[in-house]
Amino acid sequence: MDGRIIQIENQVRFLGILFDRKLVFLPHVKYLRKRCERALNILKVLSNTSWGADRLSLQRIYRATILAKLDYCSAIYGSVRKIVSEKLDPIHHSALRLCSGAFRTSPTSSLYVDCYEPPLEIRRQILSLHYYLRISSNTRHPCHGFQLRPFLHRLQQARSSSVPTFSTRMHNLMKDFNLHKVPISPQPSFLPPWKDSEFKYLNPFSSFDKSNTSDTIIQQLFADHRLRFHDFVPIYTDGSKLSSRVSFAVVFPKSVSTFTLLPFCSIFTAEITAVFHALKQILKCPIGIAGNEQADSNAHSATHFSHEPVPVCDLKKYIKSCLQMKWQIHWDQEINNKLHSIKPIIENWSEDVNRKRGTMLTRLRIGHTRFTHRHLLLGEPASTCPHCSCL
Repeated sequence: MDGRIIQIENQVRFLGILFDRKLVFLPHVKYLRKRCERALNILKVLSNTSWGADRLSLQRIYRATILAKLDYCSAIYGSVRKIVSEKLDPIHHSALRLCSGAFRTSPTSSLYVDCYEPPLEIRRQILSLHYYLRISSNTRHPCHGFQLRPFLHRLQQARSSSVPTFSTRMHNLMKDFNLHKVPISPQPSFLPPWKDSEFKYLNPFSSFDKSNTSDTIIQQLFADHRLRFHDFVPIYTDGSKLSSRVSFAVVFPKSVSTFTLLPFCSIFTAEITAVFHALKQILKCPIGIAGNEQADSNAHSATHFSHEPVPVCDLKKYIKSCLQMKWQIHWDQEINNKLHSIKPIIENWSEDVNRKRGTMLTRLRIGHTRFTHRHLLLGEPASTCPHCSCL
């Protein structure tokens, strides 16, 4: 071009991602690992087992300086082979050992549970699914048209070595969670903050705190409100969320409509869906109402299922709980793990702020200490008990 030879590059950097010719992302993973190894020096300085920072502070530093680099564009390079993605796991393991003070021979599964940090594979799945939901809920997204449905099936079936596309991988994950047929609510087009919204409403209860206001005052306010607007037709809606079901109800002049939603929907989704359902009925015909108590009682006994789209925020919470359950299933199989007998349920524990005491408790719970597993690092025979001759 213009008398100059265009050089052929084997890889190019774009927005911090190294794209190679075959899109295997091996150069990017190696480059990312070197950057994270340098950032580990910060934790090494602050993680002295005697006077170092506490675990909570070290984990915050790890998330900000290292884990943020690993998360960046993980939805893009997440298509790498497992043998390539595993090159980043030692960074995660070393950081968790430094944060918790665990001994170097501690099992990685125990590190995850003790620090309440999931494996990188599960973390990449969460971030990729969040990006997939972001595409699905935004009709103006450039990838909305073709990323929502799997394609290249014939090529992938003919060549088992081919890497599945992003849409195929996400569709399979959604199918595993039984979410592939769930309609996703589109993103609303919010007005800019400098423009005043024309939506107006009356709220006679805005200056009263419900928890500190007696029922008599609330009833008097409602009676006064109904007296002032007696020419208007009142409409009552209510949502209900129990441990196994979510439902809502709308009471009409001569009938009551009750519907159930997916069990992972929030109570806010139930309430706002009930209002939305009532507004759609208002557009069709004039509507009247009998009372709020009737709407509340019928919301608990809903039998018809509503096919309204589900907000992305509810799906994100449910996906996180599903992957947490997947992590828990793997942990339940670690029956020979000492920490499993102490901590069978994966949850976040409150840790001691004293670094030395916290390190001792971590090593005792995991069962790997300098006294019991030092021989693995030095290549020495295992020490035995002088009384019972057991290892």
